Amino acid sequence: MSNLFKKPKAPPAPDPNVERRLAANEERTERAEVDTRRRLAARKSARAGRSTLMTTLDPTAAVDAARETLGRSLGAGRNPRG
Repeated sequence: MSNLFKKPKAPPAPDPNVERRLAANEERTERAEVDTRRRLAARKSARAGRSTLMTTLDPTAAVDAARETLGRSLGAGRNPRG
């Protein structure tokens, strides 16, 4: 019967450490997502560059350059590149 006349207790205040941890976790997650997107974009860019390089090169140009090098007389150092 004494419960009828007592005031209810106020709920305890939220722990400030919980809020700090939640904010730190959200920030860490956001940085990880940005880092992941950046790495994926770099990988995609590298792949795209490689494929365009392969398709833009003339396959006969390398053979012609090798024939020119072999056709020249070799110098004192016998270096076919120069």
